[in-house]
Amino acid sequence: MTLGALLSEQAGKNPERTCIKFEDRKLSYSEIDNLVTLSAGGLKSLGLKPEGRVAILMENCPEYIISYFAILRAGGIAVPVNTFLTAREISYILNDSGSEILLYSKMYSSHIEKIKDNVPELRAFAFDEVPQQEAEPYAGAGEDIAVLLYTSGTTGFPKGAMLSHKNLISNAEASVKTLLVSQRDRFLLFLPLFHSFTFTACVLVPIYSGASIILLKSVKPFSMVIKSIIKERITLFAGVPRSEERRVGKECRSRWSPYH
Repeated sequence: MTLGALLSEQAGKNPERTCIKFEDRKLSYSEIDNLVTLSAGGLKSLGLKPEGRVAILMENCPEYIISYFAILRAGGIAVPVNTFLTAREISYILNDSGSEILLYSKMYSSHIEKIKDNVPELRAFAFDEVPQQEAEPYAGAGEDIAVLLYTSGTTGFPKGAMLSHKNLISNAEASVKTLLVSQRDRFLLFLPLFHSFTFTACVLVPIYSGASIILLKSVKPFSMVIKSIIKERITLFAGVPRSEERRVGKECRSRWSPYH
């Protein structure tokens, strides 16, 4: 099974269930699945071929998740980009990965011209510039490469790790079984989406189980994290040691707070 097929399967089982809640927006599984299909068709119309690399440079937002799955449904390989990097560092990753297309949010518009100077063949599109059109989904396999994840490069240049659809789905399946995740769960997502831990624990795990994702733009201000835990009746909280876990512990009890 591919990740695109996994999303479609859940949309078929739980079409009206909320998949993502972001600020005042609620997007059901069927709505997300449809947006992914239309965006995948748009990427194909822009010339994306099977195994073509598409980078994502966006803050936390539903469009990030839609873009990620759309790339895969079109047969491409996603290249998440660390939003804290400089334009020069981003250019290195784009060149090294062979990315042909960059999907970005307008928050990072100032980076784009600098990046284009360093990656002349790159085509960059804001999410709302991608055509929305129907197209047959790519018939991929679980062994196909889904994502190129780049290391931080603390001991040299960043290196891309190739992960297949099967790798990612296996991780999600194991987490669901270990943590006893169900459709009734509500995940809080506030860590950066470009991080592999965040995407696995807070996107793939809930989608695998048909649960809901409460998406925040950022961990700051931390008071919004606390308010969301209470207001949205969060049942699963995925954090890291620097997520002010002591404050969280004082305000609520969480069934899941893994550290890495």
